[in-house]
This record gives sequence, C-alpha cells and structure tokens, in this order.
Amino acid sequence: MSISLVYAGCIVGVCSTLCSILVSLKPRLILQIPVYILSALNLVSFYFMVKYGIGTSIYVLMILSGFISFNFVRYGSKRISVEEMRNSIWKNAGLLMAGFSLVFTLEVQVVQQLNFSLLMDSVIGISFVGALMAAMNSIRTIVKSRLYKTPPLSSKDQPTVTIAIAARNEDAALSDCLNAILGSDYEKMEVLVLDDCSTDGTGSLMSFYAKSGVRFISGVEPPLGWLGQNWAYQQLEKEAAGDYIIYLSVDTVITPKTISRMVRFAEFYTYEMISLQPTLPYLDIFPQLLQPLKLLWQTTFRTLLKRPPVSSSLWMIKAKSLADFGVFTPIAASINPEKDLATKLYKKDGYFYAFSSADDGVSTRKGLSSLWSTSVRSYYPRNGKNPALTCYAILLILAILIVPFLGVAEAMSTHQFNLNVILGIISVVIWWVAHLMLTTRISPSAWFLAVFNLPIMIAVEVYLSLASMYKYEFGEVNWKSRNICWIDKEQRLKLDAWRKMQQNLKR
Repeated sequence: MSISLVYAGCIVGVCSTLCSILVSLKPRLILQIPVYILSALNLVSFYFMVKYGIGTSIYVLMILSGFISFNFVRYGSKRISVEEMRNSIWKNAGLLMAGFSLVFTLEVQVVQQLNFSLLMDSVIGISFVGALMAAMNSIRTIVKSRLYKTPPLSSKDQPTVTIAIAARNEDAALSDCLNAILGSDYEKMEVLVLDDCSTDGTGSLMSFYAKSGVRFISGVEPPLGWLGQNWAYQQLEKEAAGDYIIYLSVDTVITPKTISRMVRFAEFYTYEMISLQPTLPYLDIFPQLLQPLKLLWQTTFRTLLKRPPVSSSLWMIKAKSLADFGVFTPIAASINPEKDLATKLYKKDGYFYAFSSADDGVSTRKGLSSLWSTSVRSYYPRNGKNPALTCYAILLILAILIVPFLGVAEAMSTHQFNLNVILGIISVVIWWVAHLMLTTRISPSAWFLAVFNLPIMIAVEVYLSLASMYKYEFGEVNWKSRNICWIDKEQRLKLDAWRKMQQNLKR
C-alpha cells in the first residue's frame, strides 16, 4: 500500500511545481483558471493518503497539502502586486514542500520499514521541552513581573506625564476611563484624548471634560501606509508635552495610585518602557472560556525568541526613547506597534512587563467579539502574512498540545506505559499547570474555567489562525470600523506610488 503514498507525493509535487511556474508568467487573469484547476487537482492526493491508512503522519501530510492548494488560490488576490505574489508563491511553495517531503520520508523510510513512530516520539519530546519552558517562564513571569514598592518622588523630582487616549466610537467606555484618570493622585499630568473621527456621541463629551482639564484633539483619517491605531498614536505623540507618555485603552480603568507607581518604578529602575497587564475582575463566562492562548505563547517563548509579553491596554514609554526610535513612522503599518517598541527596548534591558496587583488596581473588561477581532487582526501579520508559516504555527500548536493528549488516551486504552507515554503525561500536566497559573493570575474569579478549558482554547487558537489568514486574503479585517486590508486596486496603486516616493526621498 506504500505505492498510494508515493502517488500522493507525486501529485503534490507536480501540481506545486506547475502552479509555481504558471504564477511566474503573465498576464495574471489568463492564468488564474489553470492555477485554480491545479490547486483543486492537488487535493486528489487526499484520496491516496486515506487509502494508505490514517495516522498522525498522514494528518500532517493532508494539512500541508491543503495549505499548498490555498497558497495558489491566493493568486487572484488584489491586495499585493504581481511581483510580490510571484515571490511569495515560490517561497511558500518551497517551505510547504520541504515540510511535506520531510514527513513523507519519515513515514516511508522510518515508520513503514522499522515500525517505529519517529514523528510521534519526536513531537512528544518537543512538547515536553516546551512544557518545561512554559512552566519555568510562567513562574518567573508571575513572580518577577510586578511593580515593586519604590521610594516616593518629591514634587520637584516628578517627571511630567501625558495620558494619551485614542477614542473612536466609544462614548460609553470613555466616560468611565476619564473619571478614573481624573481621580489620580499624580500631580504633573496632562490628559489628551484623540477623537478619531467618531460617528457616535464621543464628540459630545468634549465640552464636559474640557472643564476638568482634558484636552481633546480632532483626529484626521490616516494617510497611505498608516494603520488607524498607529496614526492615532502618532497624532497624540505630537501633542504630548510629558517626559513620559502613557497610552491607555478606553476600556481600561486605573486607580488613583496607578500612574504614581508606574512612574516611580520606571525612574527607580531606569526602565524606558513599562506595560501593565490589567486584571479581569468580572466573571464573563464566554470571553474567559473561549479566549485565545496569546499570553501562554508570549510567556513560553519570551526567552527563546527575545520577544517579551506586552500589554496593549496600558503601556508607558519615555518620550525621548520614542523620539529616538523615530516615533511611529518606522512601524506605521505594524499591527502591534507597542510590541515592536518593547522588543527593541527589551534587548537592552529597557522594558518591563508587569501584572497588575491589588496596589496597582488596573482592570479591564472585554467582550468575546473584542478578543476575537483583536486576534484575527494580529495572527496572520504575526506570521508574516505567510500561509506556510501559518501552517507550521498550527502544526506546532497541535504538536505540542494535542499529541501528548492523544498519547495519554492511547496508553489508557491499551494499558501500555512506555517512556514516551510517561513523558506525554508529564507534558500534559505541566502545560495545564502553566495555563492555570497565568489564567488565574489575570482572572482569579475564573479559576474553575481554567481547569478544563485548555482543549477548548487550543481549538479556538487554530480557528482564529485560519480565520485571520482567510480574512486578510479574501475578506475584511476591521479595527474600529476601518478595514485595514488593501482591497481596492486604486488604493494599491496609490500605496505603491507612495512607497516609491519614500524610497526616492531616502536616496
């Protein structure tokens, strides 16, 4: 029956090669139909894989083959130029075919001939190592990531602080947010609110809070090459007069001591940027049951990837450090600008991430739709808008979190407990404990949900990764009612012309 797998491999290889060649030719419209046909023919390989026999390796091969077809279906997208599409098609096809060839070789040469599941055993080993990293980094993050008590600053030594808020169609939450800020005990503080072209009642709050010293700025639509959030931050920075700028989400509420504690901590330990993770004091069943695994991944791989956790809800940065970075111009199109800034400063020990404590008193409340829309907006760009990397990210999620569960289930049914099964059981326990520690640290009231919702969150993670990829390629990805995808050909031409002009200016 191994000939079936050979047929499947030949189909994938031939279709992938022909599609890559066709996409490299012009014009685009004439070649779309043949490319789509080849993408559909590529899925015939599923039949031969199933005929060979269902197993872990076959599931992996089917996922890789499916992503190869998706890679070529993207050829009709209007969001990137023909040249960029040609380059990305070859790169993605190469990465996916490399993975397919590796798994194919392992299945035929190792599993079939030696009857030894090298793939499964390797994955359990990787999961075990990942679980240890997750546990160690979770403990380290929870223990060390807090704002320690520091000596108070005299009024003379206090740096000035600007609270910068970008508000778009959020009149209800903005009132609560401003009331909390105006109750702060910090003396040298100004509050800026950018009305980012709101269409609801946000503007009507201006006159009321202007009497309390809040300064409102009328925002303008972002220029070409800028995302709305980054352009709002840029406008706020231009108006800010403080030594520190605190960017605060409208749905985040602080206490009178929050700003003082952040500034004292930054001054005492000479940090240039601090982000504070709010707590979720309310028990919201669905948002906390179906939340993404973002914090677990950030914590697990913070040391390996040199990319620390970052809170987008509340972060503070020195105005001078932000200016030295070029403000937001170098990251005008970045989905998570605060993460780019934190990563740069983290490498020189200038960034600190903290969980909010009872003394800090920072809290937020997010609905399920808000959590999911944020994830959809960030997942595909995080993978470089690359289907191959998205595929490997999904396989990694399934490998390190699902395979150990399968190993445990198989061992319980067969009553055979070898070394890999024992490692799988240990991995499952450690991953669960790491997840439980992080979840309960942010949302203590939802501890009982964290006990059993890890498998649900894994499914949510895979779904959001696929949804993010699909929406960026074929649909719309919105941030506060703005589509951040380039779907119009005229817009695309304008963006290309703008980038060309920028390059000419640099020369």
